Amino acid sequence: MFDKEPSTLRDFNIKMTRNMDLPTELIPEVLQFILKPTYLASACLVNHAFYEFGIRLLYRRVVIHPWQKSRESMVIKLFSTLSLCPNLARFVHFFGKECWCPKFAMLNYF
Repeated sequence: MFDKEPSTLRDFNIKMTRNMDLPTELIPEVLQFILKPTYLASACLVNHAFYEFGIRLLYRRVVIHPWQKSRESMVIKLFSTLSLCPNLARFVHFFGKECWCPKFAMLNYF
């Protein structure tokens, strides 16, 4: 798989990304099962194709949970980001404050 052994984890990740043979049409199928936003954000860092599909899912449903600390500053940062990047704002389909249980995420996430 490798011409030579990768010397660092970063080299390994770069080589794995370059050698990824996953068909583009399967990426949304893979990403739809990532429910935790932090994991989805990490998946967006894999490569350009993962970013293109993952960012749509990441911004599709924006929820501020009642138990999160500094909710007000989070909302301000969110609106600042969306105003500076209108291309991200067009992906937002739901914005709200709710108690959302990941157990039922597949029922109404998309």
